[in-house]
Amino acid sequence: MTHEEIQAVYKQGPEAVIALVEPLFLLIAQQQEQITPLQAQGRALEDRLATNSRNSSKPPSSEGFVKQTRSLRQPSQRKSGGQPGHPGATLQQVAEPDQRVQHAPTQCAACGTALSEVAGRLGEERRQVFELPPLHLVVTEHRVIIKVCPGCGQDNVGTFPAEVPCGASYGAGGKSLLTSLTQEHLLPCARRCQLFTDWFGQPGSEGTLQTAVQDCAAALVETETRIKQGVTNAAVAHFDETGLYVADKRGWLHTASTAQLTHYA
Repeated sequence: MTHEEIQAVYKQGPEAVIALVEPLFLLIAQQQEQITPLQAQGRALEDRLATNSRNSSKPPSSEGFVKQTRSLRQPSQRKSGGQPGHPGATLQQVAEPDQRVQHAPTQCAACGTALSEVAGRLGEERRQVFELPPLHLVVTEHRVIIKVCPGCGQDNVGTFPAEVPCGASYGAGGKSLLTSLTQEHLLPCARRCQLFTDWFGQPGSEGTLQTAVQDCAAALVETETRIKQGVTNAAVAHFDETGLYVADKRGWLHTASTAQLTHYA
């Protein structure tokens, strides 16, 4: 309505104004009833779009791989390393070392007299060096004995143990180290092979590693079952997942744990 039309209605008196305004208030109320649920739906959609694995129970795998933003934390003014009051850790001397080495003077520091025939006494100061023993594989050869039966003349051949499957193989200790380097310390296969070769002078092929991991997994089936049961029956459990790349494809490591138990999948 124009300004002149509204003024004409006003001149007609209160009843004319009421007749004009009342339908307008009714229309506004009806529109508000329609707007309110639409606003609620809009807020719900905005909340859903803003939900991620860091502000809800939504798992990271549902988002795909999102490059993390750089931390805005400012550098600390403290020096690197242990802070004042930190207990720290250092090597402690042992009461009974594996071997002892004595260092005696050969001549007098004042006059040069030879001291090789002079008896001495041990000083009070002790210094100990912790060193790795030479790393080498201990090779054990297995042979079978053939015995001839005195009754019938039959040759009877001894049996190789199950842990001696072929002409040359790694024992339990070697397989445990290969498995630990990849499954516990998460080293890539190529690096693990290089380390094994550098340490022991023998290759550790991917086939050998795969066999070692499979044997380890087979031996832990009952343990894994009990861990699953323990987590399932726990009153409180924690679940999480971490993204990683396998053969250039995005994968997820899922964990389920309690204070005492952890299961990876």
